Parts: sequence; C-alpha cells; structure tokens
Amino acid sequence: MRNAFIKAVSAALVLSVALSAASCGEKPGNSSREIRKISEDTPWFEAGTITIDSGADPDKEVEYCYQHFAGSDEKLLVVFTQGRYREPPRNEIDWDTYNYNEANFAVIAVIDRDTDSVVNTINLTNGIDKGLTSFEHVDTASYMNGKVTVKTTSKERDYDPLTGELLDTRSVNGSYGAISQYFKVGDYVVDVEKNFDDYGNIGSNLNIKTPDGKTETIELKEMDSTIYIQAVLAINDTTAAVPVDTGKGYKVYELDLTTCELTGADLKDYEWLDMDNLGISFTGSDGLVYYTASDGIYRIDAGKKTNEQIFDYGWCGINRGIIENLELAECSEDSIILVGQSEHPSLYDGGRSDFEIIELKRAEKNPHAGKIILELYAPWIEEDVGEAITRFNETNKKYFIETADRYNDASYNDSTADFRHMDKDDMDIYYLNTATGLSNALATDILNGEGPDILINTSKYGQLNNPDYLADLTPYIGKSEPGTYFDNIIEGAKMNDAIYQLPVSFIIEGIYTDSSEAGSSGTGFTLEEYNRFVKDSLNGTDLIVSGQAVYFAKLFNTMRDKFIKDGRADLTGPEFAELAEYVKENVPEEASSYNDIPWEVYNYAMYEPCYGIGGFLGSKTSFIKDPVILGIPSLDGRGPMFTSQCSVAISAQATDIDACGEFVRILLSDEIQTELAMNDNFVINRSAFRNAGKAAIEYYNNGGNRFANGSGVYVEGEKYSEKDIEKIEKVIGSCSCMSNEDSAISIILIEEMPAYFLGQKDLSKVISIAQNRVQKVLDERG
Repeated sequence: MRNAFIKAVSAALVLSVALSAASCGEKPGNSSREIRKISEDTPWFEAGTITIDSGADPDKEVEYCYQHFAGSDEKLLVVFTQGRYREPPRNEIDWDTYNYNEANFAVIAVIDRDTDSVVNTINLTNGIDKGLTSFEHVDTASYMNGKVTVKTTSKERDYDPLTGELLDTRSVNGSYGAISQYFKVGDYVVDVEKNFDDYGNIGSNLNIKTPDGKTETIELKEMDSTIYIQAVLAINDTTAAVPVDTGKGYKVYELDLTTCELTGADLKDYEWLDMDNLGISFTGSDGLVYYTASDGIYRIDAGKKTNEQIFDYGWCGINRGIIENLELAECSEDSIILVGQSEHPSLYDGGRSDFEIIELKRAEKNPHAGKIILELYAPWIEEDVGEAITRFNETNKKYFIETADRYNDASYNDSTADFRHMDKDDMDIYYLNTATGLSNALATDILNGEGPDILINTSKYGQLNNPDYLADLTPYIGKSEPGTYFDNIIEGAKMNDAIYQLPVSFIIEGIYTDSSEAGSSGTGFTLEEYNRFVKDSLNGTDLIVSGQAVYFAKLFNTMRDKFIKDGRADLTGPEFAELAEYVKENVPEEASSYNDIPWEVYNYAMYEPCYGIGGFLGSKTSFIKDPVILGIPSLDGRGPMFTSQCSVAISAQATDIDACGEFVRILLSDEIQTELAMNDNFVINRSAFRNAGKAAIEYYNNGGNRFANGSGVYVEGEKYSEKDIEKIEKVIGSCSCMSNEDSAISIILIEEMPAYFLGQKDLSKVISIAQNRVQKVLDERG
C-alpha cells in the first residue's frame, strides 16, 4: 500500500514541475483577462419565505433540533422535526429518577398550501416507548399518498395528517439509527433503508410496497460490505434503475417491481448519469427524480436517459452556504420550493431555529444584468462566506461574485483507494497527493490568466504563496487601532512580508496538556524536552502517531523558516541534521493508530486540532488542572501553529484586485467576524472573540453542550469564568506561524528521507538529492 501511494504522489510531483515549466514565459496581467458579464437573459429568481415554528415546547430550551421535509401534494406540505431539549446541569440532576430519553422530541407539522399556515401538529413521541432499557427511537417520517408514515426501530405507523389519528401500525425489522428515503415508481413505493454498523459500513434494504399493500424486502448488504443506494429512478411504471456507491466504485442495478427482482446493469448504459455528484434526491409529482448538488438542482429522466441542470444557485439571492443544505420540495421551470433554515442561530445565543418554506419564482429580468463577474473558488461554501458573497452582490454596483464549480477534489483523488485499510501515513500521503493535484490546476490556470479571481480555503496549497499567483492582501486589512486583531496571527500568515492567504477564522494545532508540562519556552517543546515528556509523563506513548517519513515532514513544516527563505532551500545546516537524527532515533518506521493510545494518556494529553472556545474549555479534565495548547517538538520550542478554518486569497491575475479586496473587507467586518465567533470559531478580531467568550461562559455554565464544536471530556460541576477566556487568548498569542504546508516539498521529503532512516544512505547524500529536488520546484515557480 505504501509504495503505491508514494508512486502516486511522485507522479503528481512530476506533473507539478511540468505544469510550472509549461506555464513559464510571459504572464498576462489582469488587464488581458477575458471580461465576463451577467447577460440580460441569465435567469433570476426572487425568494419568498414562510416561517414555520419547530413545534417544540415553547417553555423549554432547545439544545438542538433537525427539521426535514417529509413530503407534499397539491394541498399540503409536511415537515418533520426531531431534537432534544436542554438538560439541566449534570450536577443538578437526580440520577435515580432521571430518564435521558424524556428530553427527546419528534413533531410533525402540516401546512395548508392555500393559507401558508400550520393546520395540525402531531406529537410523535406519544405512544412510543421512552424507557431506559427498551427505547424506541423515531428514525424517519414521510408524507405520501395522503398519509404520514413514521418509522421507528420497531414500528411503522400511519397517521391522518389533518386529524393526527393513528390509522395503522406495523412491526418492522429496523435497527437503531436506520435512515429511510422514499421513492415513487408508478403505483409502487420503494423505501430505501440505510443501516450503519460500528465499522462505518453501510447496508441497504429496498422495501418495496406493492399496490395491494404488501411489502417485499431486498437486502443489498450481502452483495458488498458497503453499499450506499443513491436513488431509485423510474424507467417506466414497473421498472427502476438503482445506482449505488460501493465505496470501491459505482454499480447500477435494475429493479423489476412486479417480481421484486434486482439484476446488475451494464455501467456503459448509464454513462449519462452523473453518479459522482448525485445528491439528495426525491420523486417529483411528474414521476421524475430531482436532486440537489453542490452547484444547483438537477432533474433525471431515466426513461429518456437525461441528467440535466435546471437551476443554478447563483440565480437567486439566497446565501450560497445555506441553499446547498436546503431540501427540495417541488420544482418546475418557473417555481421552486425549498425547505429548511435560511438563517441559523448562533451556537452561543441558544436561539431556536425556525423551519422555513422558501418559494423561488422566476423574475421578469435579472437585476444584476451588466455587472462584471468575479469568479470565486472554494472547496465548499460556509454559511458566513455565503453571507459575505450575498452582501457584496447586493451592494456592489459594478461587480457580481459567481462561485466556480469547475474544480472538484474528486478529480484529483485516487478512486481506487480503500480507506478502511489505510494507516495514518497512508491517509496523510493520500491528502498530500490530492492537494498537489488541485494546487497544480489552480496554479496553472492563474498563471495563464484563466483562474478564479478569489480563492477561499486554499491555505493548504503552499505553492500558491508567491506574487506570481496571489496578490498581497495587506492593503485590504487596513490600518487599525492597536489591539483590533490578533497581530501574531496576521504576522504568522505572512510570507516574505506579504499576506497571500489571510485566515479569516482559524484552528490551533498543537498538544493539549497541563501547563506544567511546557518546556523552557513556555509555549512548546524542544526535541529533547518532548522526548522526555513522552517517556516520563506519557509512559512512552508518542501523541504524534505518524511513521518516520511523515513525522519528519510534519516537523519540517513547523520549522520551514529555518530551511527555506526567499525562494532558496538550505538543508545543509546542523538544524536539519538534528531534526533527522531525532526522528531516526525516536520514531518508529511505520505509523501507529490513535486507537493505540491508552485512555489514561488521552486524559492527560491529546494531539488534536482545537476549533474554538468550546474545544479548549472541554479539554479541562480531572487530570489537566490548567489546560494549555503547546507546539509540537521543534528546535527552539516554538508555540503551536494555526491553520485556517476559513481563508481568503486574491489571484494576482484577477479581473480587478481592488474589487476583490472589497470582499476581503466584508469578511473582516465586525458583523461577519462576530457571526463566526458566536459559532465557536477562533477569529482574528479580538473584540468578536471576547464577546463570544462571554457568551460561551454563560452557555456552558448553564448546561450547554460542551462537545458542540470541539473535543474534550466533561468535568462534573465545572464552572468557567473570564479567566478561562484570558487563558485561551494567551494560547492564541503563543501561536508561532500559519500551517501553509507545501505538499510538493512534503512529498519530496517523504520520498527521500527513508533512505537515511533505514540506513541505506548517508544523510549528506540524502540531503544533496532532496535539496536539489526542492530547489528545482522552487525555481520552476519563479
């Protein structure tokens, strides 16, 4: 497995150098870039919203709730809500009488489409067993053929939607946590039931409900250890296609509903179907299957073998970070109904989330026609980035940000990889390979004047961090009052005095433990100090479970400023040799597993990313009295690194760099920074961080979920104060630099260093080869 991965990443590296060389020569400026504008005939849809209350008890605080569209017809829309009320603080609970399951709730809301109002609610927890030993859990609810069907782990119940009357009850052979999705084919209803086992495998059943009321079941788990049914596509009234993802590739089965027989189909007959992007789907009133993908809404006609996009998310003003997660209720050429939440409450506000019915209607003209398009690339669009895009598009008179959907991680992944048999090193190399491929594509397009104008969440693509690819963002941060930002975070993001990728929000990467374990620097460990910490405090267990080659690349990245400066690599100094010797003498050749770390060690130290305030507060245990996050071992005991949770960059070849800079300013606005901070993200705005800190203390001291967006162990009766926020602020101030890993350079080290670690070559020979390869990559980039 390891050799196959190294060969794959080596091929990607050769491609990186070749593409860089091919792109050399005269580089176009932004004035030569093709200008695209919103045309007069580009569709636009106006949104109208109807807010539907969740149906939860208004006198109780809600810890969380999930709301789903259950189905509709020409008269009714049906919404299913399930969630949990907030528990009292654990030290106030009488454990002799307390029933954990009593805090769960599940409700059906029935909406009249003529009046847009709720005409009935059905409390689904009435009549089900909520005991401690035989708990019956509500898994799925659907509305089809004029009745609400609710499925639990042991029963399937039918309700009248308008009266709530229980019409029928049937026993089912369900399992805890099973998920059902319903498709209609002619007069048949196919219930796709997915079951998840403890090993991450997915088994699927097809429960076929025939017109005469019988149910036939086909179990697919026997065919593959993991099989995920994507949809059921009607070919005609009695035959359907069933595309599945096996985890090792795609298959398509054809289902004869009259005989309930499933047979394998030739994949060549389904080349028209985009199975890579087939998202959440449902059967429309016209019998065709509609689904939402990352870029819009699609319609499948299996009879005609067509898979076409009918709506682009950029054709409306709804937050792109939210619309992708809305459920599709109905769809036509001129009207679309989506359901879900168009605004999410902040975690620390503890607010309720109302379910909404959003109807999009085609407008007579596009209000943005004539605007110049700025293309934005992001692997995914977060809600706060989507909010910034919406604000920019609504307020800017000349430019319109359009999201790029032409780059896809899947295009650069090894589709044959089997994650179940990968160790930690294999996983790291796999992701380095993917990063290199996508980074190459972006770099080449940017050099040729064809890349995106704005790049979101590309900070892990270290090769882009030079003026040939990206513009310096320093002018768009502006001159602020001292203390406005965490200055060390901004400084840590600089490369050669320029900020190419700015962390709008960030994650701290380091080792959780008690502050008493800090080395002489107070913020991290020297190599010797970490070795002593492992042997003495952790009983010989190294928290960094990587094997030698990946371990070395990880430490090198922490200290890259020692070895690469101003485009020149120097691996000949004593620091590189010291690092190599440490890894050779103290790190095993192969990776181990986090599962191998004893619990008593986990209780005292963890090497995990800290995503926000909640993650840090949750790290305080009965063994860690004064928690801190320390840097991983380095030559000088430097503090933890930070990596972007959300980053922004501007192409050096952008259509208008200053216009893109206005978008950066929106991301740094108090409003966006506060929204990010209130959802348990570290942000660079100190005021937003402190305000969120105060809200977090209130939230957690009053029973809030300590595992909301971080890791940690609950401590009985623990109360927090502003001193804890000051500790976090101190940890942020100790961060040494941004983790801008250059995947191409990491690959070189992973390939070359094992020859020294295994005693096959002297270090000087390894250094000579590695340095030449690294320098060649740096030179090719200009």
